[in-house]
This record gives sequence, structure tokens and C-alpha cells, in this order.
Amino acid sequence: MPKQPTFVTFRGHILEVDPIRNTDDDHTEGSKRSGAVAAPDAMLATNGRTYHGYNPGSYYLPNDAEEQDRLDLQHEMCLLLLDAKLGLAPVIEPKCVLDVATGTGIWAIQYAEKHPESIVIGSDLSCIQPASPPPNCSFVQHDVERDSWASFGRLFDYIHLRFVITCFDDTHGVIRRCFENLRPGGYIELMDVCHDTVDFDGSARGSSFERWHRETQDAWSNRGRDFNRSKQYPGWCRDVGFVDVTEELLPVPLGSWPKDPRFKTIGRQWMLSVTRVLGALGTSFLSEGSVPDEFEKLEEAAMRDCHDPNIHLGFVM
Repeated sequence: MPKQPTFVTFRGHILEVDPIRNTDDDHTEGSKRSGAVAAPDAMLATNGRTYHGYNPGSYYLPNDAEEQDRLDLQHEMCLLLLDAKLGLAPVIEPKCVLDVATGTGIWAIQYAEKHPESIVIGSDLSCIQPASPPPNCSFVQHDVERDSWASFGRLFDYIHLRFVITCFDDTHGVIRRCFENLRPGGYIELMDVCHDTVDFDGSARGSSFERWHRETQDAWSNRGRDFNRSKQYPGWCRDVGFVDVTEELLPVPLGSWPKDPRFKTIGRQWMLSVTRVLGALGTSFLSEGSVPDEFEKLEEAAMRDCHDPNIHLGFVM
């Protein structure tokens, strides 16, 4: 058996492999929401999950309690990754802020609490946000791709989008709309993942996870949702007129194999998020009969690979 590596490297980051790994860590749940919000127009699908009823079919992930927990867990991971920052754009005292695809509204609420001088609006297809946000924060049901932005009644100083690779048919067009609705000098910030996995040391080559991940991506690409479109964000921003476009790439391990406590927690939370979201997407494939019958078995094998301490996978954020 080949000797396992002690360190893996990625774009100047050095991640030490934990020689003693408790795989039970990977099953540890993140914090639960004190109470999930049921969307009033939610639609129950044949797979038992609920989905948005506003402009149905334009977004493929659920909006139920399980998904709301995942979204908040994902937010916790982002705070760890960004050293407790809500964003990296050098915005100073923005008057009006828009959080596109706000989900549970957790980012918008925390931004409003930290910036009481700002008006913060969160938009989403699903009304799953708290009924009593801070006084300077509000939520609207809005399809930023198809609905008129005139309903906002304002221009923005800062528009924030996070994990939107599954959201839009025309992300380039959404970025253009953002540009058109920003004040001069305003900022757009997109935080997203490239779903090409990083096999840090070749340990995942030929694995079930590699095959499962490839088949999932291919199936969704055939439906017009490219899971790697985030690679094009910088170019699309420049295309529509943004200047001083910067890109920062960060390693996100999959699983708790790093020794560093911060990256161990990030990896555990990211693995829980990824397996839940791809599992939900896989369920929708099965509901529509668009994948082979053996997909469920492949998914089970892929999950076992995720917990294998000898496989060192990650993603680029």
C-alpha cells in the first residue's frame, strides 16, 4: 500500500493531513434552526420534498426544513472560510444592499445587524425568511432573472450573491441586471464554488465519488445548469462593464481529513452540505427517471468514499 501523504498543497495553501482521523466527525450535524419557515406557496413533489411555488421549475433545490438547515450550515462554513467576514468587497457605509437568492435570510440579517445605517433587502423565490428581521432589513419574493427590478424602487451600493450556480438559466444576464441597478462606484460580490473536485494527491482517482460527481454534473449540464459556470464570473463581470474585477480562490476540503482545526471544521461542514445538495439533486433525477436505476447504489458508494480518511478531496471556492 502506498504511503499516505503528510501534506497537500493548493495555490499556496498547505493543508496537513490528520494522521488520526475520527470519521464520526463527518457525521456531526451543524446547528439546527430554531424553527424552519414553511413557504406559503410551497409545492410538494413526488419525492417527498417541498419546492418553491413562485415561477415553479426555475430552481431545482427544495425549500423545506432540511434544506433550510443546510443553507444555514453553509453560511457557518463561509464565515469560517472568510475569517468571520460576511464579504470581501471593500464597501464603505453602503446605503442600500441587496442579497440575491437570500435563502433563509441569514446573511442579510447579519449584515443588517452589523450595518444599522444600511437598508438591506433579501430577495428569493421562496418566502422562508424570519417574520421579524431587524428594522433595517426586509425580504421580497422576487425572481431577479425574470421579474422587473423597478419593484425595488432604488439603486444599490452593494449587491451580494452566494452559491447561485444552480439558480439561473442566464447568469450573465443576471450580472448585467446587477450592473444596471448599482449606483456609480457600487460593488457586486459573487461567492461561489467550482464543482470540479480537486483531487489533492490522486487518492480519489477511479473512486465511486469521482464517477458519481461526474454523472451528477453531466445530468445537470444537460438541463442547462453548468456547475462550473463560476469560472466565467470574472469575464462576465468585465463584459457588462464592471472594472477592477478581482478573484480570490480558496481551498475547501471535503471531509475532516485536514489536521488544522479550522479547515477540519470547514471540511466537515462542506461535506455535509455537498452530499445533501447533490443528494437532493439526485433524488430529483430519480423522480423524473433521468438517470440509470443504479444511481442510488452509486450514490451510497460515493458517500462511503467521502468518509474514507485515505481520500483527500476538495473544491475551489
